[in-house]
Amino acid sequence: VYFDCTGKLPAMRGYDMMDVDPKHNWGQIDRAIEWAKKSGCIITICWHWYAPDNMEDMENCPWSFYTKEAKADHSTSFDLFRAVEPGTAEYEFTVASIDKAAEQLKRFEAEDIPVLWRPLHEAYGNWFWWGQKLCTTEQYKALWQMTYDYMVNERGLDNLVWSYSPGAGELSSAEVYGERYPGDDIIDMVGFDCYYYSTREDYLSKMTNALDITVAFAKEHGKIAAVTETGYEGVKDPKWWTEVLYESLKDYPVSYVLVWRNACDAHMQH
Repeated sequence: VYFDCTGKLPAMRGYDMMDVDPKHNWGQIDRAIEWAKKSGCIITICWHWYAPDNMEDMENCPWSFYTKEAKADHSTSFDLFRAVEPGTAEYEFTVASIDKAAEQLKRFEAEDIPVLWRPLHEAYGNWFWWGQKLCTTEQYKALWQMTYDYMVNERGLDNLVWSYSPGAGELSSAEVYGERYPGDDIIDMVGFDCYYYSTREDYLSKMTNALDITVAFAKEHGKIAAVTETGYEGVKDPKWWTEVLYESLKDYPVSYVLVWRNACDAHMQH
């Protein structure tokens, strides 16, 4: 479809690591590797990290990345407090999940495919179990450190560009942006997620604020800046690409803009 419309293939495609959850394997990693080999495009992977709602009955309980506060069809009460505490069932589950993700990322490494790796995103909200209301800043950073140490030091992955991306709606200042930042020794790229939910003015305001903060933060810390997720459900405005999205971006030196899956309907909004 892309080639038929433009005569070109996209320079980037985004995928999700949710395949490591045994209940939600959609073949995304297979498709990502196939596409990268076919097109030579850049691959970016986020991680909607499914966790069980009941550690004592993992086989039969619901699994989700959403919290109870998100009011999604499925949710989890998975406890990040315990996930970073050695000796707990939650810790063992977390390490096993990181190992499964690392195993998939090793497949890219074997094919000499670099990956923009973006776990634990939108951490200032309350919709994911790693969100601000569900864990302390120290625990969130500890989970980042666990993930990084295991993938880099234990599994030897060296094909990853590590990306940090809060949601734009919660970014009131540069200080807030940096509060949960895992550190310059882990992160290579900084970005944010911002969706068109209400009006053009509201979207442009959020984009401008987030771009000002992110681009300045990237410059200060010597990192790459990006718009890691954006989109407009249904793209109801035919001029949205040129007169809204481009208008918000034209004055900022961002490395890429990724439009995420077109599924932000009522049950997905956060």
